[in-house]
Amino acid sequence: MILHILFLSLFLSCNVMDATQYTNPIDFVLKDKKPTQGLLDLLKIQDVQHDGTLTSIVDATQKSWIRPAGKERWEIDSTQFVSSDEVWKLIDDLQLRAEVKPAQTQYDYVLLMGATAMRMQLRLRYFEQLVAQGIAFEKLVILVGQRALTDEEKEFLKQQYNAVDVQTESDAARVIVQNLSDTIQKKLQFISVPMLDDGKGGMRRPNTADTVNAWLETNVQPGSCLAISNQPFVAYQHSVTRGLLPQTCTLETVGQASTTDTRIGVYLDSVARILYQEQKNK
Repeated sequence: MILHILFLSLFLSCNVMDATQYTNPIDFVLKDKKPTQGLLDLLKIQDVQHDGTLTSIVDATQKSWIRPAGKERWEIDSTQFVSSDEVWKLIDDLQLRAEVKPAQTQYDYVLLMGATAMRMQLRLRYFEQLVAQGIAFEKLVILVGQRALTDEEKEFLKQQYNAVDVQTESDAARVIVQNLSDTIQKKLQFISVPMLDDGKGGMRRPNTADTVNAWLETNVQPGSCLAISNQPFVAYQHSVTRGLLPQTCTLETVGQASTTDTRIGVYLDSVARILYQEQKNK
């Protein structure tokens, strides 16, 4: 009897994922709309001038850290930023590199955030790992836009999936999910947003907010949501999604650790977007 109790206790300690306390990833950057010490230290090292208020910090980081209009994350020039060991320690303090894990085992909606073809593959594999670890869900929602693929993405899809004539992010997502189990395939919902008017006579690619809003327009019912991102984008995509979801929906945003080749400029761009979005959110 004693051995049975000991075995049961060990089994539960190894398998109960919902014992984890989920921490809002924003709290490491801002707490109650005020900058954390880690953020203040990072601003100081990067010589970003501000008066300590969120408004001032947002204004300054929009000028200093946000990538130029029309550039993608992989095109950011990181040579202009300090990237010392102290800076990387602060990036860790802000929880922008480490994996963020889910706290529960059951969700109504899993939201897979669109990205480059390579990053979507990583996110999908992370999702499959979570399912293997016991995560259950009712619907898997793929949130993508019809952004044109780069040559690198097209070559990646050709090498990985023998896929040719794949032109958009939406097309890429359909290729990447094709090997999911039949059970998961039946739970799939695709949200694909076309290119949008940028208000300047051109077109822009859909962003996280555009795809989440498009999903919400499909008469989403109240429920629990698990958004799948990856570092260093977890906090930003959590902020955007939380700002759009109705109060009847709960949200956790999770993702695997960032890759070692992610440059400092990408982290700073992400921080600037978190700050802007949090100022925008009520």
